[in-house]
Amino acid sequence: MSFFFLALSLLLFLVSPAFAREEKIPILLVEPSFLHASLQQKIVGAQRTVIVPAWLLKKSNGEETVTLLEPGYQTLSEKKMGHFVEQARANLSSELANLSPKFLRDEHGVIQVAMLESPQPVTASTILAPDFAAHFTTIFGPDLLIAIPSSNRVYIFSKLLPPMNSIAPKIRDDYKLSLTPISTEFFELSQRQLRAIGSFD
Repeated sequence: MSFFFLALSLLLFLVSPAFAREEKIPILLVEPSFLHASLQQKIVGAQRTVIVPAWLLKKSNGEETVTLLEPGYQTLSEKKMGHFVEQARANLSSELANLSPKFLRDEHGVIQVAMLESPQPVTASTILAPDFAAHFTTIFGPDLLIAIPSSNRVYIFSKLLPPMNSIAPKIRDDYKLSLTPISTEFFELSQRQLRAIGSFD
């Protein structure tokens, strides 16, 4: 009997650290409206894209998954939800800090498009981070255009000289081929305000 308890204790010792290292953190996701999430906030001007509160689950092996926040006592309290959103946006800033943009240039070497890409499920949702615009305004100016065809890819370019003809087919293909498509709408980010202003369809 004592051997059984010794073996059980050893098993718990070996298994428990992995569970202890799993994090569950508040996050906001940009999602397609056709998912019909229980809790969602429509983006100004958008017809098919919404913002959804969720939990980001970070496992000890580096794997990340998301689960949507469901209605409950927390969501009924304006104060608790305000705190959730505040934490979520700060967490998106942390996720953004881990991403390195790739730059697409024209034949003269001038940057036309910046792209953020990673396998993590909140990559495109980093556009909701409070410091997102600051990473790109020195390149593209104060008014940014953003496309988010899938959860793991986002395109950023200037509103003044948008390379629509060259980039639109790529964005449409990304949306159609993705296992986690988000939107063919494109968005303006100006003075931290996000709004949809058109579509690549």
